Amino acid sequence: MAGIIHSIKEIAKKLLAEKKVSVIIGFIEGSLPLKTTPAFIKQAEEVDTLIWNETCNLNLVKFIPTDVPNEKMGIILRNCEIRSFVVMVNENQLKREDFLIIGVPCQFGKLNISKLEEILEGKEILDLTIEEETITLKGFDFTQSFKIEDFLIDSCVYCQEKVPQHYDYIAELSNPVKNSSQKKVEEFDDVIEFEKLSPDERWEYISEELKRCNRCYACRNACTLCYCEECFVDLNQPQWFSKGNDLPETILFHLTRAMHLAGRCTECGACTSACSEGINIHIIYKKLQQAVKDRWNYRAGVKIGESASLGTFNTNDPQEFIVKED
Repeated sequence: MAGIIHSIKEIAKKLLAEKKVSVIIGFIEGSLPLKTTPAFIKQAEEVDTLIWNETCNLNLVKFIPTDVPNEKMGIILRNCEIRSFVVMVNENQLKREDFLIIGVPCQFGKLNISKLEEILEGKEILDLTIEEETITLKGFDFTQSFKIEDFLIDSCVYCQEKVPQHYDYIAELSNPVKNSSQKKVEEFDDVIEFEKLSPDERWEYISEELKRCNRCYACRNACTLCYCEECFVDLNQPQWFSKGNDLPETILFHLTRAMHLAGRCTECGACTSACSEGINIHIIYKKLQQAVKDRWNYRAGVKIGESASLGTFNTNDPQEFIVKED
């Protein structure tokens, strides 16, 4: 990891020193061992505060300011996050020429912080060390080490694209990129397993997960592609949702948000990472991405200038789910 951090810093220093960008959007250490903080680095001498590891689990595209005209920015992104950036460009929310992208290959991915905290059963973490394939956590009376690959968010476990596809500069890894799991997995293996459950079992899983949801909307707020000025859940004329925490309304919120992201979600996992309750319903979003890929051979954020899958029409589009031929 030290090699990739050094590479990121070298690129960032060069861009700022040569005034190719006015700011670098990256991560610095957070106030807690398992947390990192998005930061705007404007001076070359500030670059040494940048960090990069598996706890950098938010999508920095979400933090791009929209009120800074005529300034080129640098931003540090993984491939899934670059794809969300491309979706934003394709939806006319950002301009590609306004940014220089520092692409970062993934050795593993993003840590599932909630899963780690659950294993530790409430013990306070005072220090964190990441070396090669291991994360070591230290507290007042304990030191525990874990394999990173055992504590990744699901999006990273099944990710097949560890190397950025669209970038201006790319950070160099000291070790080659590999699949996050020693066991070979395919992109939609988790969806296939979920579909083996009966409808009642699937509904029970979703309901049990969402019983813990307190509708704080951290998932929505962390999502790059939830950029509506007024979310449907906040409307009061008409008012679709109460201000309580009724389970049917909670389920409706998550299912509606999933539909809004169909053909747009890039599996960056920011929503999962932002959830304070450790709720994991990414399978809903992923099932919709699988449907879009199977029907229209479309993957969000792969090509700049490409229209949205649900915003285009082709006479050759499959329609057996609409019209049943005799």
